[in-house]
Amino acid sequence: MITDLHNVYSWGRGGKGRLGHGEEQDRQVPTLLDFLLGKHTVSVACGRCHTVAVTASGSVYAWGCAEHGKLGLGSNEHKLLPTLVTSLQTLPVTQVHCGEDFTLVLCENKTIFAWGSSQFGELALGNTVDRDTPVMVTSLQEKTNNRKFSEDSEAYGQELLESTLRTQFKMYRPTLMLDRCLDWNNAKAASIIYELLGDWAEAFNCKLQSTSFNSGDTPDRNTKTEAQEVLTLFATAFTSMKDNESKEQILLQLLRHWKNRSLPIEVIEAFLQSKMHEMALESAICDLIMDNPDAERPLVLPFSTPFYLSAIHSNFTSATERKKDPKRVSEDKLFHEIKENLERDLFKRDKIVISSSDFTEGGMLEQFGLIVFTCGHNFYRRDFFDNVLSEFQQRCEMFPAPIPVTIELMCADYHQKKINMACPLCAYSTLREEQLKLKPNSKISVWQLN
Repeated sequence: MITDLHNVYSWGRGGKGRLGHGEEQDRQVPTLLDFLLGKHTVSVACGRCHTVAVTASGSVYAWGCAEHGKLGLGSNEHKLLPTLVTSLQTLPVTQVHCGEDFTLVLCENKTIFAWGSSQFGELALGNTVDRDTPVMVTSLQEKTNNRKFSEDSEAYGQELLESTLRTQFKMYRPTLMLDRCLDWNNAKAASIIYELLGDWAEAFNCKLQSTSFNSGDTPDRNTKTEAQEVLTLFATAFTSMKDNESKEQILLQLLRHWKNRSLPIEVIEAFLQSKMHEMALESAICDLIMDNPDAERPLVLPFSTPFYLSAIHSNFTSATERKKDPKRVSEDKLFHEIKENLERDLFKRDKIVISSSDFTEGGMLEQFGLIVFTCGHNFYRRDFFDNVLSEFQQRCEMFPAPIPVTIELMCADYHQKKINMACPLCAYSTLREEQLKLKPNSKISVWQLN
């Protein structure tokens, strides 16, 4: 048996060295053939009491019973260990098959060699003479030379590979199969495995690689056809994703690929414009803009000004529609739920976390430069990071008694994408009250925003 690491195991009856372990002892469990370790075995076959293996380099090894010359070593001496068939060293072998007392191999140049028992003409040599060394089967030479091997007629092609990857997904190890696909530069096959794993971003990336490879970089390549193929792949991957972060990532992949391939800007702009609402693209587009506010081209490509305005307007409209959705939590209900949560186990909690999907204002206002906290305080993003946080840090450093959490740790939390801390104003107010309990005679000013 050959493993996926191309090692060979054998077990069962060990008479005449047929198991290849250097002895004739029987084995009740699969045992590794140490001699072939690291030789990258690709094919193995067994006769009645002999075994033959082929390695990736095309070398042939035989062991076991040598009656009738079936080991191809030029003698009838049994071999307890795999032994190199030296007469085939100049002809790389790709496949091996064994009968009861004979052996056949197929070479890289499509020639066939046979040896062993020919009692009933098994070797196809036109006689019944046994052979103890490999002999070319000339009667089959003409047939193999005339056979046409084409990708269209080959039974084991890309189409079958892709179908097998889909239907037999539970029968193989995805990570190992991915390595094999990438080793053979088969990005299209790798994309299927990523799809089955639910990793649409990597699947889309692999499909882009296969598209670039197939399209080539010749001056006369059809860029519009390639563009349409890429957009079709993008639409499939984008609509299959659930979380916004992945959608933003795959959109960025598309834009960078478009730039690298010098595809026509008018095609992608028209596509994104027409699918803006249908595919809910506006949110991912605006997220990219906000992530790169100082970039000359936040969306990588030189989109027109009307396109930017359209995306922002569409995003604002969608946010407004979501706010009016009756299924969403109202502000009054949300406030009472927050109040109840704060009053429950108050002294055992340092914070509460509210899902952004339940907060009607936060997502929309943040895109327009505001940071909104559940307490009702809101700050302009630039002012928050330039002024509010620095003043918060300065005020906390003036407290007469140590505070439970370091100021650096609190400020670091405010720089996270999702802020878990209370707003600086409320946090300072709470800390001030605790300080006054510890140091009643201290003069700690109240912080009021202008």
